[in-house]
Amino acid sequence: MLTGTLLAWLAYVIGALGLVIVTWRITRSLRREWSHLLIVSVAVLLLTPAGMAVEETTFLAPALFVLVLDGLFETLGNASRAGLLLLGTWLLALVLSLVYQLVVHPRLQRRQ
Repeated sequence: MLTGTLLAWLAYVIGALGLVIVTWRITRSLRREWSHLLIVSVAVLLLTPAGMAVEETTFLAPALFVLVLDGLFETLGNASRAGLLLLGTWLLALVLSLVYQLVVHPRLQRRQ
């Protein structure tokens, strides 16, 4: 049986993937490099989880939400950790995206 937290994460991930698909559809007219950069950025911003402390229990929540909500209403400790996690994940995803574009994309141009 699905618990409430798992069901909420499932609904959130389905919605986030829907937004990534919408981003892909919107950026189709851009150059491949820019489109790839925007899609990776949206995916990382929406899908990176972070720990959120609630009454001596830690739950996973989207890092963007933890950053904004803990920054506004709670201490800045959780918000800064979520922000650093989000920044590190985003930079890692951009580096991996760049490596992918440099390795795979030139091969595709040679074949055509």
